[in-house]
Amino acid sequence: MDEESSFPRGGAERPKESSQVKDNSSKQSASAEKKSSRKRANSKDFLFGTKTKDDSKRPRKSRGASTSTKTTSSSGSGTGSSALPLGGGGVLQPSQSASSKKPAFIEAVSFQKLAKGTKLLGVVREVAADYAVVSLPTMLTGFIKKDDKSTVPLNRVLSVGQFLPVVVVRATSESVKSKSKGGSGSGTSQMKRRIELSVSPSLMNNGLSTDMMHEGMSVRGKIRSVEDHGCIIDLHVAGVGGNSCFLKFENIKDEYKILEEDADDDDDDDDDDDSGSDASLIFLNKGRIYDFTIDSLPTKSKKESSSSIIQVKLEKAVKRSKRIVDPANHIAYNHTIRTLTPGMMIKVNVEHYARNGLCVSFLGNVYRGAIDTSHLGGFCPDDLEEKKSAYKMKSISPDMWWKNVFTGGLRTISARLIAVDPATKIIRFSLLPHILSLAHLENDLPPVGTVVENARVVRLDTGVGALLALPSDSAMDIDGDDDEDKDKDGTLLANPLYKDASKIRCAFVHISKAIDHDGDNGRTPESLFAKTFSVNTIIPKLRILSTANWLDNVASCATAESIVSSAVLSHIDLKPGQIYRAVPVLANLGNGGVLVELGGMGIKGIIPATHIFDKAATGDSSYRNKIQVEKYKVGKKVDVRCLTVNPLEKKCVVTAKKTLLTNNVNDPIVDFASLKPGKVATGFISRVTKKGICVTFYNNVFGRISSRRLAEEVGVEDPTVDYKIGDTIKTKVQSCTKRQALDEEGDDSYVLELSLAISSSQAVHQDTPKVQNELVQQLPPGTIIPKKSMKIVELVSSKKIEGRSGFFPGHALISIKAKYISEKANGSVTCKLPFDQILDSYDDDAVESPEAFDALSQQILKVGKKIAQEGLVLATSSTRGHPITPIISLKPVLIETIRAEKDEGNKKSRKTLLPTPSTALYMGAYVQGYCTRIDNRYGAFIRFLDNLTAIVPKMKGGLDIELYETVLCKIIAIDVTTGKAPKILLKRVKSRGESK
Repeated sequence: MDEESSFPRGGAERPKESSQVKDNSSKQSASAEKKSSRKRANSKDFLFGTKTKDDSKRPRKSRGASTSTKTTSSSGSGTGSSALPLGGGGVLQPSQSASSKKPAFIEAVSFQKLAKGTKLLGVVREVAADYAVVSLPTMLTGFIKKDDKSTVPLNRVLSVGQFLPVVVVRATSESVKSKSKGGSGSGTSQMKRRIELSVSPSLMNNGLSTDMMHEGMSVRGKIRSVEDHGCIIDLHVAGVGGNSCFLKFENIKDEYKILEEDADDDDDDDDDDDSGSDASLIFLNKGRIYDFTIDSLPTKSKKESSSSIIQVKLEKAVKRSKRIVDPANHIAYNHTIRTLTPGMMIKVNVEHYARNGLCVSFLGNVYRGAIDTSHLGGFCPDDLEEKKSAYKMKSISPDMWWKNVFTGGLRTISARLIAVDPATKIIRFSLLPHILSLAHLENDLPPVGTVVENARVVRLDTGVGALLALPSDSAMDIDGDDDEDKDKDGTLLANPLYKDASKIRCAFVHISKAIDHDGDNGRTPESLFAKTFSVNTIIPKLRILSTANWLDNVASCATAESIVSSAVLSHIDLKPGQIYRAVPVLANLGNGGVLVELGGMGIKGIIPATHIFDKAATGDSSYRNKIQVEKYKVGKKVDVRCLTVNPLEKKCVVTAKKTLLTNNVNDPIVDFASLKPGKVATGFISRVTKKGICVTFYNNVFGRISSRRLAEEVGVEDPTVDYKIGDTIKTKVQSCTKRQALDEEGDDSYVLELSLAISSSQAVHQDTPKVQNELVQQLPPGTIIPKKSMKIVELVSSKKIEGRSGFFPGHALISIKAKYISEKANGSVTCKLPFDQILDSYDDDAVESPEAFDALSQQILKVGKKIAQEGLVLATSSTRGHPITPIISLKPVLIETIRAEKDEGNKKSRKTLLPTPSTALYMGAYVQGYCTRIDNRYGAFIRFLDNLTAIVPKMKGGLDIELYETVLCKIIAIDVTTGKAPKILLKRVKSRGESK
């Protein structure tokens, strides 16, 4: 094959032709081509698109050929030379003056150099439904927005930790004015920069055609749909139809999981969790983006129906990482710089040692790129001159230590492409281990907030910042995979100098966070910065601010004393319950809240309107407003206490309530697990209902005080009248119960019960179920409860019966102290007083509706009050024998009947009975009960003690009895042969001795 004609090399010699041998047709063709590709012609580079016949004959001179730099070519990789300058675009070429020769200088791929269409290698750092955050080279961060036309959320398109090439859509910056310290003045202007990215196959595969595709090639694709035997893939490659690419399930080289289209987004959480068992799975769903590998291309035969289908396979990035681009394929299939894709592993040849890295050529020396010091895979070790004997080297240049590494056989190495800009010809590579393996690196940098001492300056970026080498004992000890091949001969790690350099971890300090300086609007002079951070200078202290630069694996830090010693650097440093003194007020919000600054790094907190004063506002609040305006003027300093903080959303809520600032200073309630009964703490009321109040402390820990307890302890009848949201209140922990989650993925919850009985004399004992049962056992049915021993703690309304007429009567919860039950017992027992047990008889209007019944009951019973009459225990078990809350009756006739039964002077006469299931009944006995239900089919059902029930047939006047009425009856029939409760027939009588 004629390689020269199919893929011309830029500086290769060509036969000269006379410019006079041109006809009119060639002039017209050249003119049309000039108009259509003016931009490409101006670049003086014919490697990057289709050229005309005339262009192919025009001799050109390589810019890189004019340098005095010595170049080398790898064997078997071609003998051509590149039309690109040394190191590609963005490289200051070596000086050519005889007096001073300076090596080339590699400019960083900074924000200013990013243009639309630039391709970068990124790693996904965060994914939400509408956006994704991507870590980029040179410590940049980009954002991916959800396509407005797409219905698939981004968390079902990308995964955290995923390496993938991205395309710059736009890079914008705007000036934002920040407030000066103290909140006053206009402050300084700061540039807010934003890099918008895309992972769309249409942009990533731009310039690629079917003629350029070959087996083993990596190509960006999006899953169009998941079918029975595989997935249809959209490549957006010219000449490839929407249904012309298919991924068979058997071509997926790892375990996979199919996500249904209507599945909950939570199904994708496992994909985002690198520590989970599903982290190794490949997820398949509509809209998911992957870099696929071409398995087979369509055949030219038209006989086969499947000949037009491109078959692809899908592998984990770690497996694809070892595939090296074949120069022969790249040349044979007419690829250009526009089809170079970040993520490619390529053999590169070191052409030149730059001042800050390596200038390399690759793919048959047709292209040129660079590797800067950040991506060499290591940094200069300390005391290099003293260690040269250990490295078996005669001389070492500390400023360019890589000259002693990338020599001999190591002039040809495998590197990962991380940046390509076809317009400016910027091409960058990386030798960082986690980028070479395309594996998300477990963070081996010190945690955020760590103060590191004695860091060493290894690089100074004038006017920008400095790179500091961290001491070896400051880095986290991460056990990586032991690979025996790493140290074998011919690899970089076999070089002892490079091996030591690869162990050094670094942090970058920006000039704005390097030195505390009051002049020039707080800006540090570049001369002072350069003097303080000269190379090899030891920096006494630095503080880690961020470890989010996943791609470069370089921490962000600060060395300014005000930041190093600051208590708050980020929202992670904020602790619920912590008091922050003298924080400046930044602004007064329209809703009555106040914005304050909590740290020197611009960390803000909000004081809600309900947390300005101890008590909630009632009535005219003009005086409170006057105090608030004066106390919370912008620039004034106040004391606050952190209530809640959300580091992910960067939100913090604080309180300025004086009571909260002065109580529980050293032991605030910040979690449920550590709570013990009896702990006294001050909180604020966050919710008030008829059923009680909620009291919140710190870190969203909250407890409940029921209306029953409020009535029992402080005599509160209606919580909504006595308490307001925002009021501070002192409480005591009664109990804290943990509830297990319903499923394995759910979180456990807690139920915190609080009390207002702080002192022991006020305390209402909450006995264990065992003690409660012992108290109930001392209240058998028929027990008379003394006067003023029953305290009403809650009223429960009546309820309608669904689908039927009638209603269930409400009830009052009453508390009886143990001293009225047993002399030795402590605490209290709770009982129920049904509304139908208050009176001996009720008017028809009272029992007509639940509302009327409740209204009558509430006139008689008052929450917090004690009942001034005696009570009677009706039952302590259900009709099936299960223990229940004791039922109390206030019906005077029933109480008098029991009292008469126990009267010793009446033993010899025949008494009126209030029987239980164990009472020895007989024909003709008189019994006192109450009507519990009326059935028009049968009659009236009469109930006695312990749920014993009899019936007055309608033939015996059962339908004449009023509901809930106390009645005197006579036994006319009884069946005791069943062995259970006897079956009893009654007839109503008005008095003893009545025969009919």
